[in-house]
Amino acid sequence: MKRLNRRPLLAEEIAASLRTSILNGDLRPGQKIAVAAIARDMEVSHIPVREAIQRLEAESLVTTIPHQGPVVADVNLEDLHDIYLLRRLIEGDAARRAASLYSDADIARIRDCLEKLLDADPQFEEGGFWDAHRAFHHAILQPAGSAWSARILNLLWQSAERYHRLYTLVFGSLETAHDEHRALAEAAAARDGEKLYHLLTTHLMHTEEVVTNGYREVHPEIEHPEKSSRSDDV
Repeated sequence: MKRLNRRPLLAEEIAASLRTSILNGDLRPGQKIAVAAIARDMEVSHIPVREAIQRLEAESLVTTIPHQGPVVADVNLEDLHDIYLLRRLIEGDAARRAASLYSDADIARIRDCLEKLLDADPQFEEGGFWDAHRAFHHAILQPAGSAWSARILNLLWQSAERYHRLYTLVFGSLETAHDEHRALAEAAAARDGEKLYHLLTTHLMHTEEVVTNGYREVHPEIEHPEKSSRSDDV
């Protein structure tokens, strides 16, 4: 039997481990990623580690600086604003279209995802909060989704989640967010596309504001231009 090439699997396992460390803040923005140390700790060659880093570069989680090597990608308000602008454009339209496509099973799935989200503890990763949060938003949009929109949204969700984890557990109001999640589920159950569009885009705008405020609290030394100087029109 032909021997399977384990290298792609190793690269994905390493990428998954690094991705988790970046998203939960164990690896901080600007922190150097030591290829040799990772290879030694995981008992692999440098090759799958470098392949893993290339995957994370494609996800905008890692950047390579000339003469320094790979580091955890920085975070800034410009990127945050662009991420949420794109989310509002894509998710708002998808939610409006999804509303007329929901089956009874889709509505049941949305309600089930909502209950799991409300029960999850954001303070502990083993509580599954972030998985539940993503699953709820996915359930809202899934009937109107395509393979391409799923790829784009996964990248946007992952990028937004990084900011979310770094800056909202201390400064955000979880109960307010859950009130908005409940309202989204109710609008979905009513199959009201316009209401769902309005609620979802408003929810994303509120989330961006909470994360922005958290960022400014953590980085008071950085001068922050007013967002009103930029346009949301595309």
